[in-house]
Amino acid sequence: MVHGRSVRLGRTHRVLCVLAIVGALVVGAAPSAAEEHELAAESSTVDNPHDYMPPGKRYARVTERTPVFESRDDILDDRVSDRHGSADAEVWVVVHDRTEVDGEPYYLAGWDWNTSAWIPGDSLSFSLTLSPLRGVDLTDRSGRRPALVHVDSAPVHDAPPAEAGDEIHHTSSRLGALTRYDLVTVKEEVTTAAGSWYRIGSDQWIDSENVRELTPGDRPESIDADERWIEVNLRKQTLFAHEGDTPLFATLVSTGREGRETITGLFRPWIVLRSAPMRGRSFGLDYDLAHVPWVVYFEGSFAWHGTYWHDRFGTRMSAGCINLSPHDAKWLIEWAEPSLDGAAVARPDERQPGTWVYIRG
Repeated sequence: MVHGRSVRLGRTHRVLCVLAIVGALVVGAAPSAAEEHELAAESSTVDNPHDYMPPGKRYARVTERTPVFESRDDILDDRVSDRHGSADAEVWVVVHDRTEVDGEPYYLAGWDWNTSAWIPGDSLSFSLTLSPLRGVDLTDRSGRRPALVHVDSAPVHDAPPAEAGDEIHHTSSRLGALTRYDLVTVKEEVTTAAGSWYRIGSDQWIDSENVRELTPGDRPESIDADERWIEVNLRKQTLFAHEGDTPLFATLVSTGREGRETITGLFRPWIVLRSAPMRGRSFGLDYDLAHVPWVVYFEGSFAWHGTYWHDRFGTRMSAGCINLSPHDAKWLIEWAEPSLDGAAVARPDERQPGTWVYIRG
């Protein structure tokens, strides 16, 4: 499940390496080991995350409180039917059509069940950055300790620091940096006064705070040994797909922030949807999200689902739901039950009672 791309030294370090190698050729010296080193990691991402969204959806963010119009004639007559969005809210719509009136673009957009209207183009932003995160296939990683980087830049050093308060460059050399969603294997762990450090390769060490180790938990007794089940670890912000006692797949998630924590316990889904609107208010911010993809409600309004409005997996970001990248949400909804099987909605029944969701704190 991993897109095989070697992660080389950071850009700045690569430039320095090139200059050093050129200099070595001039004076006849050999390049250093660090200059030749390649970091022991690979990118766990997909090339085009749009491929994993429901087809035919073009998303746009409403950037201000804007008038909306029921028809093109209403635009011509300046007959406003309602207003939508806010500069201080997270409001997204799905665009269906485009027209021009007096040279200005207007877009037919939908945001609720069967609700659509024309919105001025200058009130919309089509800048959509979908997460490329792709979860990890665990079937061929038995006995290993995989971990995913969850920060934008994770420095790699040739040794862990010796004492708290020491500057890193006083005790070790920086070899480069890994980026968000790089996959590493933990080969050794040491704890010093400066914290916990993982060795990921020969003389390559990374701060454990910059990665999420993908360590699955034990199967709850209520789940049969031949059943499929999903495990979410709120402390580590990780998710696992299991078949009995065998973990098959692991990834990073974003769960509820402090004050809007994700519920814990063992649940079965009550409805599965290809997409659905979500709205509410969280931490003083209104949100109104059109066509959230791959939605599985498992307890009241708590769901796991795909996400198109942030790319911070491995960090608590939500108002209580379990956020997943487009690839991982699609993978999971196709693996779990009840199956959509090409439909827009599915509900559990006696034949497919639904895949267990076990959420631990």
